[in-house]
Amino acid sequence: LGTVAVETSEYISNLLKKRGIRHDVLNAKNHEREAEIVANAGQKGAVTIATNMAGRGTDIKLGDGVEELGGLAVIGTERHESRRIDDQLRGRSGRQGDRGDSRFYLSLQDELMVRFGS
Repeated sequence: LGTVAVETSEYISNLLKKRGIRHDVLNAKNHEREAEIVANAGQKGAVTIATNMAGRGTDIKLGDGVEELGGLAVIGTERHESRRIDDQLRGRSGRQGDRGDSRFYLSLQDELMVRFGS
């Protein structure tokens, strides 16, 4: 799950915790675990919430059986002001011939939609 802000990543983390869903969070508050979190992100059943720290240059390797399930699924929770950063998030899936999918789920209440969506 890609988020724009640390606060959003922590909010989603709390929602997942309440539902008993195991996950990792990669944001500026725990950057020292970045290599470990990225290494786990492509494993079967892994859920990772990340700010744009997981952008350009981040190569998520697929674990055993992930390719057969459709590859890495990347979900954007909102749009970033920079389309380049959105494209980098989207580019985490389907790398180097691997299967994968990316989707963004937006709300008309998102900051960019409120600002520019009149």
